[in-house]
Amino acid sequence: MTPKIAKFATVVDTWHKYWKQAARLDLQSWDDHSSYFSGHPVVIPLFFVYVEILISVLPATSSRKPGSEEERMQGYREEMAKALNLLREFKSYLANPRAFRAVREIWREKRAVTGSIGGRRVGEAAVTLAWHLLEIWVEAEHPQLWLDFKNQSEDKLHKYLKKFFNNLFFYGIEGLTNQAHKIVVGEHL
Repeated sequence: MTPKIAKFATVVDTWHKYWKQAARLDLQSWDDHSSYFSGHPVVIPLFFVYVEILISVLPATSSRKPGSEEERMQGYREEMAKALNLLREFKSYLANPRAFRAVREIWREKRAVTGSIGGRRVGEAAVTLAWHLLEIWVEAEHPQLWLDFKNQSEDKLHKYLKKFFNNLFFYGIEGLTNQAHKIVVGEHL
């Protein structure tokens, strides 16, 4: 997957523009100031592309409920905003864990794991870090999915579910990026 991550790194700007327009989130400004993953600059954009894929596939998300296009867009924006808020909270926790009296157990585990990833190749580390963040998001925002698809002995999503979504990314990122670019430049799909 590393070549796809390297190629993805070249189109992150398109995704930042897309999220600013479609989700009304300025992820580039936040991402530029998010020093925790500074050694892996594609982690946050990769996380949000996976969130895009997950909310497109999951039937229970507010962006997929019946309603008008505006209601679905509002649901999409809310999903994306919740993902960003969760990242902000987790980043604050990573910066100062003692300031948090009560935290989810998964945060403690992921804090330990995310701190030990440095020795991997950049692409592999980015995917691993993104999956740790995705697991935090799924556990918080989609608890039934979390319960259905996590390993029984660990706070991790099952490897086959990850493999499925990694394949969606691997085989679909170019098409998704093309769609995002068309939306950014004003071509409607």
